[in-house]
Amino acid sequence: MSDSTTVIILGNSGAGKSFLGNVMLGEDRFVHAYDAASVTKATEKYEKRIMMNGVMKNICVFNIPGLMESARESIDRNKAEIQKAFSQCATSIVAYVFDCTGGRLRQEDLDSYTALNRAYVSEEKRISSGQIL
Repeated sequence: MSDSTTVIILGNSGAGKSFLGNVMLGEDRFVHAYDAASVTKATEKYEKRIMMNGVMKNICVFNIPGLMESARESIDRNKAEIQKAFSQCATSIVAYVFDCTGGRLRQEDLDSYTALNRAYVSEEKRISSGQIL
């Protein structure tokens, strides 16, 4: 059994990725703020040892910039940041953070999730898990 867990946090700007990363780590390592502009501009990574179920484990958290951006260069940058995180640790847990403003999922969150799923999950896996193609 591995004593290491890696989590890559994905989602749109303002969804709470940095906040979730801080909760996972048990301390404020990622800057988080309620702001109209994206707060995280580049992938951030933090590692630490924590006690899990009575065992010391390494946890590594990647905080990726928001996915939906209006500028093409920002979209391209974010794709590269995701690829960089996956190349560093291909067997990571991927956590996608949805924004539920007003109690409903935003369409842009669903669109981003669908695009990521199509880009990184094979058709065979989507079919076997019962996901709609």
